[in-house]
Amino acid sequence: MKNLFRHSIWIVIVMSCVINYNCSKTNKKIDKQGKYDGTYNLSCISKNVYAAVGDIEIKSSKISGTIVNAKNYAFNITGKVNDNGIILFNTITNSLGKIAAIGQISEEGIMKGLYSVNTRKGNYFGFRYEKDDIDTNLNGEYEINFHRNHQKEAHLRIQVHEGVFRSVIESVDHVRCPVKGRVLKNGSIIINTDVGSQPKGIVACGRIKGKTLNGTYFLFTGEKGSLLGKRL
Repeated sequence: MKNLFRHSIWIVIVMSCVINYNCSKTNKKIDKQGKYDGTYNLSCISKNVYAAVGDIEIKSSKISGTIVNAKNYAFNITGKVNDNGIILFNTITNSLGKIAAIGQISEEGIMKGLYSVNTRKGNYFGFRYEKDDIDTNLNGEYEINFHRNHQKEAHLRIQVHEGVFRSVIESVDHVRCPVKGRVLKNGSIIINTDVGSQPKGIVACGRIKGKTLNGTYFLFTGEKGSLLGKRL
């Protein structure tokens, strides 16, 4: 009887270990699948011009969303993200031709990659943010400086009203470019160069905390920098 009892206890222990191991594997798999899930703001650049912008959603590693180009033509895009953050967009065929794209997402939520429309090629950048309504509590005037390689590259002053803004960014070489953006309830700020505007511009995302903000930006060339700002 004692041997049977001991044998039963060992069976329970082994089964418990197997169940816990399998649960752990399942939980890790679920965590891995959702690692890149979220909403991303996407900007497409072709021939040094911001050609299209939009938002995409990644849920259970599946991509869906819409981007709009300079001629106000909307593209519904789909695809998937693998466990290593590699993005595989499904090829789109329409009146403009064949559109294909590939890229990668970092664990910090920065997306970057390449795309092509027939023989014309371009690159794209995106930032993950928490999908939310705009925040009117963060209305006000902000001053933002853009730095790259420890040097100031550009300056921007924005007036946020009802959670949105339009302004003009000016580089240290006095090159000016129109931008627009929005501020969300979680303090995220998203800045895009106006689609179809003059070539040189940025795509950026940051976070407002109190009276300061900081974040990351990309130039149309793909070079990365940082932004630092304050509420006036």
